[in-house]
Amino acid sequence: IPVSSWLVGSYVPANWRSRVFSIEYTLSLGTTALVVPALSWMHGIGYGFQDQFTWLAVFAAIVLLAATVLPETRPSLKVPSAA
Repeated sequence: IPVSSWLVGSYVPANWRSRVFSIEYTLSLGTTALVVPALSWMHGIGYGFQDQFTWLAVFAAIVLLAATVLPETRPSLKVPSAA
């Protein structure tokens, strides 16, 4: 199971889940479609593979930092008791 899908399923309320999944997939497909032309452009203006790997490491560090702000536990859902 992909981690991002698990996070959405675990932390997003059910009434928002489909919207968040659609945004997630749109962003991931859009980003993937832009990476190849971006790498081609970077290589064309003189950035070598060393520079491209450096940028990859920078973006990986950003993702790691973003992961540190995720909640530690799942928020508890309070179900009203049947009286």
